[in-house]
Amino acid sequence: MLPTGARRCGSFASFDRRSPLLDLRMPVLDGIEAARRIRAEIPDTAIIMLTFFQDVDLFFESIRAGASGYLLKTVGRDELVRAIRAVAAGEAYLHPHVTRQMIELMRKDGRDPAPSSVDALLTEREREVLRGIALGQSNREIASTLYISPSTVQTHRAHLLAKLGLSSTAELVRFAVRIGLVDP
Repeated sequence: MLPTGARRCGSFASFDRRSPLLDLRMPVLDGIEAARRIRAEIPDTAIIMLTFFQDVDLFFESIRAGASGYLLKTVGRDELVRAIRAVAAGEAYLHPHVTRQMIELMRKDGRDPAPSSVDALLTEREREVLRGIALGQSNREIASTLYISPSTVQTHRAHLLAKLGLSSTAELVRFAVRIGLVDP
């Protein structure tokens, strides 16, 4: 992989067109826009998005941009090789965690998953904790409101970060705004 999406698009001709790996978050030009540009230039290119993000919305954006594979950076070498081979052969390849999220969404909603239904992955208590976080409340304030302990709030916060593939409170707040849990 190259350090920036702009460099990736600018020098694409020198790379194996059957299965380029793109990082979802790159400086200058992100992986989604890089995928769009590569696919516009060379439509039969098989692209694998490699990321830390488990966010279903980003998965859908990646697929719409032309990615045939979506892997989390936690994959081992063997799985990465399997994914590259599958995508180069014209197949799709999704990280098992993403596949599991799709199945959960379909079971809960009874219909095809859509980016707006990503909050279906959250329990009611997780939504309540997320709402408090997005409103700027401390763990102690959220705990008092929900009649739970601050350590339970912290556990819910950790579960939210892991479940949504996020890494900070700011990302949790943006997610809460995006799904309409709180107003911007």
